[in-house]
This record gives sequence, C-alpha cells and structure tokens, in this order.
Amino acid sequence: RVAGCLHVTKETAVLIETIAAAGAELSWSGCNPLSTQDDVAAWLAQQG
Repeated sequence: RVAGCLHVTKETAVLIETIAAAGAELSWSGCNPLSTQDDVAAWLAQQG
C-alpha cells in the first residue's frame, strides 16, 4: 500500500502509473489545487 500527496502533473501521473503497475494499492491526493493539471487529474480518475 502506498499513499501520496503531490502536485498532480503529468510527471506525477507517470509515477502513480508505475507504482500501480508494480502491484501497489494506491491512495493519492493533490497537495495544491492551484498546481493541479485538471486534464491529468481527470485521466487518473478515469483510470481508477
């Protein structure tokens, strides 16, 4: 299990996808709504 709180960017999305592909159960949140890339957040939400 991995929990994280980082800026939601395309780089963070790659990190999240890599950790998930390794088999981890993830819980993630953005740390700053002003730096959140909405399209990336929507894509991550769609991925589950």
